[in-house]
Amino acid sequence: MSKALLPPPFSSYGLVSDREQTWRATGYDSSNRSRWKRTLIMNREIHGSCLCRKVKSTIRGPFQKFYQCFCERCQKRTGSAFAALVVTSRDNISWQSGKDLVKRFDLPEAALYSSCFCSECGSQVPYVGRGGKVLIVPAGYLSDDPEIRPGGNIFWEERACWFDEGQSARTYSGYP
Repeated sequence: MSKALLPPPFSSYGLVSDREQTWRATGYDSSNRSRWKRTLIMNREIHGSCLCRKVKSTIRGPFQKFYQCFCERCQKRTGSAFAALVVTSRDNISWQSGKDLVKRFDLPEAALYSSCFCSECGSQVPYVGRGGKVLIVPAGYLSDDPEIRPGGNIFWEERACWFDEGQSARTYSGYP
């Protein structure tokens, strides 16, 4: 079991952590850790917001997929090497604030490409895909760990010419 799932030491003194309360509520059974963890992830709510924090929502699992998209369109949209996108069911969102600030762009010549962003700060925000079945959540929008990791790099052949070399560049903990 990973250290993240171990009960905190203070639980033996009668204090109960949020995680331990969740364990008890979901019927944690240490003999079947993976099933319990999947249940917790499926029922998990994750908070998210844009950069200016005017657009806020809660996203519910289960999270079906997590892709890093290297297509040229996502590079233009994000100004980066790729878009990190978490996918869930279209109804798994509750807006807390700022839904009226969300603007949508559907690229006319593309069958599936869309983008939604906060009209105040420009941050990417969740949106229902053009097929109408899934909610696409930019991973950077999420304030909490979705407990799902990228399962694929899509449109890999379109990746930026500098991406591969950039992976071995020197790293800094802040501005150089």
